[in-house]
Amino acid sequence: MHAAPRTGEVLLVVGGAWLGVARLPRVLADAGCRVVLLCHPRRFAARTRFVHELLPAPRDPAGTYRALEPLLARRRFDWVILGDDFVLSEATRDAGAWRAGFLPVPLEGDAPRRLLSKVAFAEAMERHGLPFPRSEAARGTAEARAAADRIGYPVIVKPDHGSAGAGLFRADAAAALAQLPDASTVVVQRFHDGAVGSTVVLFDRGRPLCWMSSYKERVYPPPFGPSCVRRYVHFAGMEERLQPLGGLLGMTGLCGVDWIHAPGEAEPLFLEFNGRPTPWIHLHREFGTDFPAAIRAFLASTPVVVRPPAHPPVATVRMFPQDAFRAVSQGEWRSFLRSFLGRDAPNDLPRDDGKLRRAYRTHLLRRAMARLRMALSPR
Repeated sequence: MHAAPRTGEVLLVVGGAWLGVARLPRVLADAGCRVVLLCHPRRFAARTRFVHELLPAPRDPAGTYRALEPLLARRRFDWVILGDDFVLSEATRDAGAWRAGFLPVPLEGDAPRRLLSKVAFAEAMERHGLPFPRSEAARGTAEARAAADRIGYPVIVKPDHGSAGAGLFRADAAAALAQLPDASTVVVQRFHDGAVGSTVVLFDRGRPLCWMSSYKERVYPPPFGPSCVRRYVHFAGMEERLQPLGGLLGMTGLCGVDWIHAPGEAEPLFLEFNGRPTPWIHLHREFGTDFPAAIRAFLASTPVVVRPPAHPPVATVRMFPQDAFRAVSQGEWRSFLRSFLGRDAPNDLPRDDGKLRRAYRTHLLRRAMARLRMALSPR
């Protein structure tokens, strides 16, 4: 267990087998929180020593979400965090007023849809004139082609729902849009050249309390997959950009916004919103941004603004185990071994969390053995 002054009891709800959300309990524990986890015991989040209490839930995310209502009826928490898109999806499909106790946005209007729907977020950004590429919603190939003609090629096409780059592609001409199913709803967005990254934010009723930004220095699978190497960046005007965004969303809690930074531009353009904690928030230590202090003040109802530094202690971090997965998948065995052993510094190997480290390495070894069998099998 992690010893820290008690600042509140936080319930983290996890429905899927995501890797990065397992690092969030450490951030909360560093803030002095007592961390209660509602998830299936075999999820990665259940393996970290920074969880003080595990409440077992069904393996399927819908079952985990269903377990939440009776839990909240009999027990009070200072903060409830929906930790991944699986439970967030269940919450946004629900219509119950009881969600006011944990949903990070108001229940009124389109606010809940914007937590996951790229269409709802794009329409809100366009309507309010926030810094955002020109975008249109479309259904099927014909509408997507008409939208792309109005916007101008090349365009990026995004499914209404999805994460980690799933289903996203670039279209340089109308022929590339033929792959869209007729019933699919997508966002057609003007393509901008530049470096892609994201900002993790703690909002309090739309006010940004703490944030930090980094480029996706390396992703897997390319070109739109999740990050495996992060490089810190400081934008002087990010606070001013986050304020209207937070007001538009009415957000309270941890979330992330993806952006693209074009060459020669001082500030980035927002691209997408993630209405749950981003999987690299634990890099606050390497990047010199005191998220635990901001969370402590937030839970004490004495919110303070904690700004990121212009120059972090560490500029670039290889993410563990994500970069090792990339190395295995690409057959880079020397790189994989260095990552597995934590010799590819600077990295974020959980050195003080042996239980989680072992779980990550066991999963890595299974991936490596599957890759070896594939490579050695007769063709």
